[in-house]
Amino acid sequence: MQLLLNGEPVDTSGATIAEILMERGLDPGRSGIAVAVNGEVIPRTAWIIHPLDDGDEMEVITAMQGG
Repeated sequence: MQLLLNGEPVDTSGATIAEILMERGLDPGRSGIAVAVNGEVIPRTAWIIHPLDDGDEMEVITAMQGG
């Protein structure tokens, strides 16, 4: 399946938001992460069940410490 992840085309075998995050080295249980799919913010509780379709646009935002 191919997604647009943060504006970049990505080939993935992940079928849910949580799987995509893990493929990218992000822990879905870690705080400071927000995800939107096709412009809709998806609640963290739905990440393990929210299905993704070929061509979806997924935005992942991570909070960073520092100043």
